[in-house]
Amino acid sequence: MDGFTPDTGVVFIGATNRADLLDPALMRPGRFDRKVRMPKPDTNGRYEILRLQLRDKKLARDLPGLVGADLANIVNEAQLSAVRAGRTELTRRDVYAGVDRFTQGELRPSLPTSNRLPVLAFAAKEAGIALVASLLRARHGRIEPVERVSIQPKGRSLSRTLFARGT
Repeated sequence: MDGFTPDTGVVFIGATNRADLLDPALMRPGRFDRKVRMPKPDTNGRYEILRLQLRDKKLARDLPGLVGADLANIVNEAQLSAVRAGRTELTRRDVYAGVDRFTQGELRPSLPTSNRLPVLAFAAKEAGIALVASLLRARHGRIEPVERVSIQPKGRSLSRTLFARGT
């Protein structure tokens, strides 16, 4: 780096999850010329990140594939949920709200109730998915159990059946 000589004892460390966007000049020899790949955290790593973020709150094991920034985002969403409810401490409901908002998107207006057919159609569809999944689990045990069913629009979907991961 300009202005530094090898004997200054200063080491520069940079991190990005978008190396494809870096200026190639940064990667020339003598600059940021070493690459260290960091894999996504495993279950224990995610637990440690959440333990640090939540400090003594009880955690679920159903957040596979998330990185530290994702987990921090979930905690932030949980904190916002508590603030919206006028509380200063997080509850389990807040953490679930944070996970839901992160994984499913923002809550959207409800389905129109002027015509009950769409609401009933979505409810029947999700009930069918949950029923078939439960029957398959009982018979073969190769499918995760149904955790929740919702016809409340979130993100890009109007309804959903959520499965309990990691069980």
